[in-house]
Amino acid sequence: MNFLQDFKKKSLRCPKRGALTLLLLGLLVSCGTGTPIAQQSPSPTESPSPSESPSPEPSESASPAPEPSQSPAASMAPASTPASPAAPVGTVPVQIYRPDSSYENLIPVKTNLPKDRAMDAAIGQIIQTSNSPDFTVVGYRVKVQGAIATIDLRLDPKSTRHFESMSSAEQMALFGSLRKTLTSHSAWGIQDVKFTDGKSEIVL
Repeated sequence: MNFLQDFKKKSLRCPKRGALTLLLLGLLVSCGTGTPIAQQSPSPTESPSPSESPSPEPSESASPAPEPSQSPAASMAPASTPASPAAPVGTVPVQIYRPDSSYENLIPVKTNLPKDRAMDAAIGQIIQTSNSPDFTVVGYRVKVQGAIATIDLRLDPKSTRHFESMSSAEQMALFGSLRKTLTSHSAWGIQDVKFTDGKSEIVL
């Protein structure tokens, strides 16, 4: 600043030089006192925004497909009863009735008998199963008149018991079985059965 003041004083002493000097001085002052350019503060570096990692979409856990509801199995029709085997050639099926274990009822038992003498064979089977050591029927004859069958029974002479001494269970096993078997077989057409002992009718 002292330099400038000295320079002004010297310029005033010489007018021409002073004007020129003032001009130069003004230029110098303007250059020296110019407003300094504001230092541009570096603009803040924009830090790159953190990369937005795509938020994982919620994994859709595939729910198992519902199993088709199984409709209740259609009720199976009961198996049809197998057809009974055909009777052998020359035979006919016959229901023979025998007493149960308590001797209260007669139970049918199916059997195949010779076709030409089925009634005689049925009577023979029943008599054979009814015999006992002290009561034995050794022979019989059958006579059919209309719808009535008469069975003549011959008792073994060695038998110690007679028809009159038979118990109710024995009567059922012999007379009851014969009557039920003959009257139940429709092909024979028997409606009643009578019994004789060769001489007279056996009254039960």
